Amino acid sequence: MIILRNNTGSVAKLGHVAVLDPRDSGAFVYVTPNSTKAIGVVTQAVDHRKPCKIATIGEKTKVYVSGNVVKGNILRSVKINDRVSVGACKIAKSGDAPYLKVGEALTSGRGLISTVIDFQYLTSDTDFSPDDYVPYTGATGDVDLGAREVSAGSGEIGSATDYVDIDVNGNMSFMGDATVWDDIRILPSQIDRPGVTDPTIQDWQPAGSGTTFKVWCFNQTQAGYFTIQLPHSYKEGSNIYAHVHWTPKDRGVTENTKTVAWKMDYSWANIAGTFGASATIDMTDTCTGTNDKHEQTPSASIGGISKTISSMLVCKFYRDAGDTWVGTNADGPALLELDFHYEINSVGSKTILSK
Repeated sequence: MIILRNNTGSVAKLGHVAVLDPRDSGAFVYVTPNSTKAIGVVTQAVDHRKPCKIATIGEKTKVYVSGNVVKGNILRSVKINDRVSVGACKIAKSGDAPYLKVGEALTSGRGLISTVIDFQYLTSDTDFSPDDYVPYTGATGDVDLGAREVSAGSGEIGSATDYVDIDVNGNMSFMGDATVWDDIRILPSQIDRPGVTDPTIQDWQPAGSGTTFKVWCFNQTQAGYFTIQLPHSYKEGSNIYAHVHWTPKDRGVTENTKTVAWKMDYSWANIAGTFGASATIDMTDTCTGTNDKHEQTPSASIGGISKTISSMLVCKFYRDAGDTWVGTNADGPALLELDFHYEINSVGSKTILSK
């Protein structure tokens, strides 16, 4: 099951066969007549531009079929002159080849018919499917591209649900679990300090010898402020995950099992959106008892529903009152970096302002 935006222009039609919108890799439209490929079947009647669950190859779902169906019938996608709605299915008959097979009927009836999705583009030789493999000229064997296909000017490489898509314009997108991750990094030097309740710069000499470094140490209630912008590679609508890199310096043994209440208040808005009341995430961590250790807190999730590229967060980062760390000032915990893991589903955006 994958989730894509409904770009059909109206409420999504249950059981209709979907294909990626060539203008928007995060959305779907219905397959056109004589199509050679599809990504799945619509399972929700959601409004235009809303997220929709799409059943994919190997999943059991209901497809909409025009006509009376007998269990075992092969169901195909629309062809020219079918006189049915785009995205609907028909019963495959002799002489229909070539056609895009959707699956076989598991029940008899009409309308929405249960089937296990099995997309194949069948020619006169029904044992062959272009989705199976693509030969590579000059190779000693075939190049296995998984369950996807490559055609002139475009390509899909990977499994049925997790794959890299390159459209006819050369734009690359990562679908399903083929997405990747990166950090938005906030260094201590990027945090604004208002002049009161500021963290302080203190000395740190790892292992007690060599160079002495300068680091920002936090007492309880000390804070700083910053903003971040979501990159154009961000998978719109996905959550981001914040965590803190820090060190106890030479207090690791002394402060063993003591807690540090790293927290952050934030407000998040899209371009032309409105910043709402702040929310708080808690990244409290426990000292593991080793001097000069690079510690990393658990990650805290920040909900990204409806959030887009170039959206921005305004943030207050602080050590809250009530933790159990004993040392203060030079003996306080030191911030190394604050990071936000974000999911990537494209190299960048297709236009300046949109995916």
